[in-house]
Amino acid sequence: MIQNVMQEIHRIKSVLLSMSKLRVLALTSILLTSLLMWFGVPVLQAEETDVLVTEPQWIQTKGLGGVSRPGLFLASDQTLYLMAKTGLYRLTEEADEWTLINSGGPNRQFDPIMAERGDALYLLTPDELLVSTDRGRTWEALGKRPKGHAVALVIADGTRERSPQHVDMTMYLVLETEVFRSEDGGKQWVAIGEGLRTDSTPEARDIGFRIHDAAAIDNIIFAGKNQIVFLGTSRGLFRFTSGWEKVTLPTLEGINSLAATEDRLYVATISGQPDGPHCSLFYSTDFGDSWTDITPSTDEHPVKLIHTVKIVSVGDTLMVIGPGGVLLSYDRGETWKDPGRDPHAFTGGFLPVVALDENNFYKSQLSGVTRSTDGGRSWHPFVEGLVSADVQNLIADKNMLYAVSGGKVAKSANRGESWEAVNVSGGGKLLIPRIGTTNNTLYVSSIASHRTQLLHLPVESDALVPVQGIPDFKEDNLYVEWKKRLAEARETNVNVRETERLWRESLLFIAEEDTRNGGFTLVGETVFMEHRRKLFRWRPGETAWHYTGLEDQGELPPIDGKGFTLAASGNTVYAGKREGDLFQSLDNGDTWKDITDSLALEFEYFKDIVFADSTVYISTDTGVMRSLNSEVWQTLTDTAGNPLLIDWIAAEDATLYGVCDNGVYRVDDQTDTWRQITSEAPYAATSLAIADEVLYIGTKHSGIFRFQREGR
Repeated sequence: MIQNVMQEIHRIKSVLLSMSKLRVLALTSILLTSLLMWFGVPVLQAEETDVLVTEPQWIQTKGLGGVSRPGLFLASDQTLYLMAKTGLYRLTEEADEWTLINSGGPNRQFDPIMAERGDALYLLTPDELLVSTDRGRTWEALGKRPKGHAVALVIADGTRERSPQHVDMTMYLVLETEVFRSEDGGKQWVAIGEGLRTDSTPEARDIGFRIHDAAAIDNIIFAGKNQIVFLGTSRGLFRFTSGWEKVTLPTLEGINSLAATEDRLYVATISGQPDGPHCSLFYSTDFGDSWTDITPSTDEHPVKLIHTVKIVSVGDTLMVIGPGGVLLSYDRGETWKDPGRDPHAFTGGFLPVVALDENNFYKSQLSGVTRSTDGGRSWHPFVEGLVSADVQNLIADKNMLYAVSGGKVAKSANRGESWEAVNVSGGGKLLIPRIGTTNNTLYVSSIASHRTQLLHLPVESDALVPVQGIPDFKEDNLYVEWKKRLAEARETNVNVRETERLWRESLLFIAEEDTRNGGFTLVGETVFMEHRRKLFRWRPGETAWHYTGLEDQGELPPIDGKGFTLAASGNTVYAGKREGDLFQSLDNGDTWKDITDSLALEFEYFKDIVFADSTVYISTDTGVMRSLNSEVWQTLTDTAGNPLLIDWIAAEDATLYGVCDNGVYRVDDQTDTWRQITSEAPYAATSLAIADEVLYIGTKHSGIFRFQREGR
């Protein structure tokens, strides 16, 4: 009987939640009174409050591990912390996974920089300095901090006597081009970077000047417990005692990485261009007055040192790690061993690497964390427990949810509670993947060997394979084009330096082009895809891509990776250009018509184009419009008649949904206006998907959230 009562109450909840609050309260009283009279008081008292307050809420899904460029910090008690934008994690030995201990929230995001002194931990946000005395569970703001991208927070013992209200420590906040000092616990900051720009170091005024790393070591010889702060910069090594001075090194290269032990300071220099000099490694036991060269043999390890590396020290073990892989020394740099090539060993730029002990190393990646448990010989992704993934795209198709995060594609069959990686058959890698679905089949475009490819996930398969018969584009990617120019210049020895200079200047344009190549839409098995700002079409059985005649040389919109905005249904295809021109084809891309002048809104750029059955919806930076017949366009408004600024749109059958910071809206069938159907979104959305009236949003730093619609 009790079970029947509970079922009846939960049935009542689903009915009540779809009514206004006033009717809910009135009807709840009547129903509860009836149940009390029939079954008695004790059972219902436990459920009464629950009935009145239960409302649909945003739920953060699990399983999509990973974070974007996380920070890592090893405390003195050997606790390892991970700092993501919207969450602070701690590594728990018991479960061997990351445990979320503090959520930053939409209004407080964490920088990947932490420091420690005594029992206190210090953490940066873009605006403040925070302190915690309970191992990171709660944080108190100490005050505002100087603006800028933080490289390090160094805490050293005080340098002079202070009045009792001052703490006996000095804080150094190191930014990319500036250094600030605080002697009152982070409440006030004073710029001390002028010494880096004196006449003795005129190169520091160069616009390319950057600070890459910082470290403090005990100055036991000169000042008792005081410490010397060192900066590794693009123009060399600097140290600070009473002022900044440039340290003389046996090289003119900049310093990328520092590592300090009780009796040594290690430095790793900056490599030149890919075809330029190798990195060099040195150590000093007298605070930089003299140096010993411990650079591994470039003849024995040419690949491992050709790029800029990070240096890590623990005990007698030294590790250098970079895009070329890892080198290890077990005698503090006297001899070096090469553990071999490992695809997971890559680390980009200046991301941190932390040594827990001589066997366990953790490394920040562009899309998560990898770790080694065998002293750096092999590396594996380690994202268990992380939910702060950067989600680029979401698609809900039938009973499957697909997501793009950190350059990878994953799928979930249980509403995001667990995820399975979608790998490439044969072990290939995805680069800048884009996803789409048609006929319940997943398609993925990617860049392989600097060529655009299209793959799909066959039924009953767990790996992507190339679409059968699909040809390469005749025109090379910009990267391949430039490599051919370089090779020709070097072979003929004509204009080599000028060609190499132009190549370096083109790297930004190459990266920009690759982020837009491969944008596609599908209608049946017909593919429309962007390549080098041109729109192409391919059908099964064709041996070459058909150029549609549309080319887009407009300015890029402020949306990452945004090129052509595409949508197709039946024989109708829409292509929106960057500058806001809209082209329509009614014959599957054979001919095109410019219909920009017929649109209902003035706008700067397109966000998305979506079909909901036969109705087409276009989202722009000033609002959303729709057309029922592809000729007359209508602006969608809220109930007050105002256009609604929507970030992302998605359709389920004939119904359109849109998301913005206020929450998710639906186009009402009766009034043809936007109607809000959820509470405020927990974070700004990067994507929107709907399946069986369950709403999903991807976020920039906090993974995926879902919202269960009423009555489901």
